[in-house]
Amino acid sequence: MKKRFLILFIAATMTFAACGKTEAETSPAVDSTVESTAQDVENTDSEDVVADGGNQEITDYTEQIKSEVAEAKSAKSLQEELDTIAELAEKYDELRMNSETQTEMNENSQWGLLVWDTELNSLWSRMSDELDSATKEEILAKQRIWVAMKDNAANHLSATYEGGSIWSMIYNDEQANITRRRAYVLANEYAKFKGEKFSMPARDNTGYFVDTQGTTDEYSSMTIEQGMEGDSLMFTVSLYRVGELRGYGEATSDGITFESEDGNVKASIVVSYDGASFTVDEATDAIVNAGESFDFDLSF
Repeated sequence: MKKRFLILFIAATMTFAACGKTEAETSPAVDSTVESTAQDVENTDSEDVVADGGNQEITDYTEQIKSEVAEAKSAKSLQEELDTIAELAEKYDELRMNSETQTEMNENSQWGLLVWDTELNSLWSRMSDELDSATKEEILAKQRIWVAMKDNAANHLSATYEGGSIWSMIYNDEQANITRRRAYVLANEYAKFKGEKFSMPARDNTGYFVDTQGTTDEYSSMTIEQGMEGDSLMFTVSLYRVGELRGYGEATSDGITFESEDGNVKASIVVSYDGASFTVDEATDAIVNAGESFDFDLSF
């Protein structure tokens, strides 16, 4: 629901002339190659910003968020902890949505991301201390790849708006979604280790999916963005040594449908926290053939 509201807001905003994005400084980063860091946040890093012709004070919630997230880890279970974090992120997202100007909205878009970023780092810190060596190394390998690729994923998911006045808000929102999904993945692994029950929320249909072919590189990729109407979705599917497909579709009770812009390809898509698949159902004069299936082993 929140995602759809944001899309409707974007549609309204885009009726105005887009402004060029401003040079952005970054928030202090956690010195780690495996933790997510707040340095991905696009903001002006200033208490006073010029907003619609005047100075407007922006409150810095960094320390408050760190304190709230630290308090959440004292919950009785990881399920309760993540529920609390989700509520915190929602609270700060409402702050963004209730902002009076676009500049203020862009600035306040960093706080929801910081909530999930801080929680992800908290989870990984505890897991690093407690997991057995084999489990830790397995998760660590995937975590390193995730950290290395997440900025590129956010860039792909916000590319439509790059150069416009709302780009930094969209970029931060996509980073927050990417980090939120990863936090649930780590929490689920941590719960298994601790012997706790943990329920993953349903995976939303949008995101960036990569085929690494078992390496640390990107080969094929699939970008799924929310469309402007109802449950509509927009796709960009780049297939290694094959070519690129762009198209539209929607989420149905049977899964996600895809039809290329030229109408020559129809496919079925399945997404999960672990990755995605793209299966060609029909193809005429196309770069793919009916019956072919392409797998993506990394999900953002």
